[in-house]
Amino acid sequence: MKKLSVGALSQQLPLRLIEQARGDAEMAIQQVNVSKPVAGTDYVGHLPGELHEYVVFAIAVMTVSKQQEAARALIRFVTSPEAAPLLHKAMMKPAAG
Repeated sequence: MKKLSVGALSQQLPLRLIEQARGDAEMAIQQVNVSKPVAGTDYVGHLPGELHEYVVFAIAVMTVSKQQEAARALIRFVTSPEAAPLLHKAMMKPAAG
């Protein structure tokens, strides 16, 4: 396994993964889309079903937004079928329903 410099990791990874890279922790648990793409990480698989939880993201237009139509356009795109391949590439699932 390739050793990573902590300086390079500090800009990319959460603290727990940095501690693991320094040797201060033997393992780290992190969202797949955050850790798997980083060179030098060893993805060993999902947690068992009873421990595995999905993170659900919400998207909304703020009432104080100065660019409400642009925000609505982003929401339309992110929730459209055309965005699905991009979300899958980022190891995320499209909105359901």
